Amino acid sequence: MSAQSGGLSATPFFLQAVSGKRFCIYHAPHPKIACRGAFVYVHPFADEMNRSRRMAALQARAFAELGYGVLSIDLFGCGDSSGETGDASWDAWKSDLELAVRWLGDRLPVPVGLWGLRLGALLALDFIYGNPGRIGSLIAWNPIVSGKSFMTQFLRLRLGSDIVGDGKTASGKGTNALRDALNSGQTLEIAGYDISPALGLPIDALDAATLPPRMIPVHWFEIVRAADSTLPATQADVAEQWRREGVQLHLHTIPGLPFWATPELSTSPELLSMTCALPGAPLETSR
Repeated sequence: MSAQSGGLSATPFFLQAVSGKRFCIYHAPHPKIACRGAFVYVHPFADEMNRSRRMAALQARAFAELGYGVLSIDLFGCGDSSGETGDASWDAWKSDLELAVRWLGDRLPVPVGLWGLRLGALLALDFIYGNPGRIGSLIAWNPIVSGKSFMTQFLRLRLGSDIVGDGKTASGKGTNALRDALNSGQTLEIAGYDISPALGLPIDALDAATLPPRMIPVHWFEIVRAADSTLPATQADVAEQWRREGVQLHLHTIPGLPFWATPELSTSPELLSMTCALPGAPLETSR
């Protein structure tokens, strides 16, 4: 079955994996345009995935109109794919990317790139670093650059749910105690999601500064508060480190709302427009 959008088809299907099926949507490149490239979309985690589905769909359709093929895949334990979040692992997610990259590469005669949002961008970075020469390019939308900081914020959701009237947590535990629980093999329930050690601990250990995506063009888009806002210090440090490592980095800042975190569904037309400009001549690096 194909869903029609603007004359182009978006085909939903299940891709068979070792551990069940992965729900995918394939946006084929415009049939009247020579195929210009291909991307696997790597979604963010938890509620951010749901809130960003519309933006991902709009960008995938726009890419297809420009002659790009896009495969969106729900990772194991996420969305409509097999499994539960508590059974997911970082390695399983990288295996899902391998499956998606191979599927798309078998169908289009062009190098496959990765396009990731938030934690999905960090997963893409880790995959690229471990598979040199496999990926042709990277588009990163507001990438998570510190797995430790991401996990700290996520673990605080658990602490917030445990708060009692005296301002202390019911369990008396802080994020370090929750990390100790993961290290001891416990699975944690956080904001309705079960996080196993096989998922939480690898995320906690990742640092984008140590995963420079060398030898490929990298377009990093960062949504910031205002037009005159600068890149946050942590992200700026990673960008500088990558440049010292010789990464072909193009950095673009865009004022707007973080659509993956807003209470109501929102989009960023500017982000869509700037991302769509990439198939033309390489953009100037912006600061």
